[in-house]
This record gives sequence, C-alpha cells and structure tokens, in this order.
Amino acid sequence: LEAREHAVEQRGAARRADSFVIEIFQVRHVLADGMANIRQPFVTPGGAWQVTVAGNLAYVGCADSGLVVVDVSNLQSMHQVGRLDTPGAAENLTLSGTYGYLTDGNAGLHVLDMTDPTAPTIMGTADTPGYPWIVAVAGDYAYVADDVPGLQIIDVSNPEDPFIALTLPMPDEAQGV
Repeated sequence: LEAREHAVEQRGAARRADSFVIEIFQVRHVLADGMANIRQPFVTPGGAWQVTVAGNLAYVGCADSGLVVVDVSNLQSMHQVGRLDTPGAAENLTLSGTYGYLTDGNAGLHVLDMTDPTAPTIMGTADTPGYPWIVAVAGDYAYVADDVPGLQIIDVSNPEDPFIALTLPMPDEAQGV
C-alpha cells in the first residue's frame, strides 16, 4: 500500500492540480506483493467524484467539468468519447433504461436523455433545497440524498418536468441512499 501511495503521489505531481486519475484494477491479477495490476490511467478534466460503468462506457461525475464519458473497452487506451457540461458540480449518475439521473450540486437533479450514451443531454431538472449527493431510482421516483433537508423523493414520470413529491427530514445530513 505504501509503494502504491508513493507512485500515485509521484504521478500526481506531473498532472494539473485540478485533475484526477481513474485507475482500473484487474483484481484477478494480483501481483506477488499483494498489489493489483494497474492498467493505463485516464486523467479526468476535473475532480472525479463518482464513476458509473455501463458496458464499455464509464460515466464520471467531474464536478465543475461536468459529466465525462470514457470508453473503457481497451484498458490500455481509455479515452474520452463524450461530455456534458452541467450548470452545477456533477457528482453521481444512476442509469435506468434510456435515462440518466445526475446529481449536480447546487443545480439539483437532472434527468438525462441517454439515447446516445456518448452524448447525454439534459431533459429536465428538479431544483432541490439542499446539496444532492447520491440518487437511486425505482419506477417513477428518484430518491435523492439532499444533505441537511433530508431525503427528496422526486417524481420523474415526466422526464421533462421532474418535481419534488415528498421531503423526508433526517436526524442528520442525508448523504447516501
């Protein structure tokens, strides 16, 4: 672990201060010293908060740099194939069918059209009173951990006009669902 931390620190010194590295590990190829075999890293354009993988694509919430789409079909040459600039700080993406649900900091929750997975577009937005961290989707509802205000239950039955159907206050900050 110590050698890996040192290697990441060394690699980090050579990149921009506002970028992060995504590393793909193949756990089945654990080296004799117990470390996973690191494949070619992909340097994101901004802070990498959450990664969602679907097939050969990884969707990375990159805060102020928006949602970045990375082709991970060849781990030796991962590369960006799309990007969605968002008004907030893109963090967590949940996929369901041809839709994506993206928490975007102070900009709330966006419902995305994912028909072309390399070119997502915002269909509708529900402004939340707090800071949305994580989203889970079931049926026509998105469940958003919205920090101090609590859990927001958002009706997404009309992707172009999502709205808060119910707020459930929590005894502490809601940061996960």
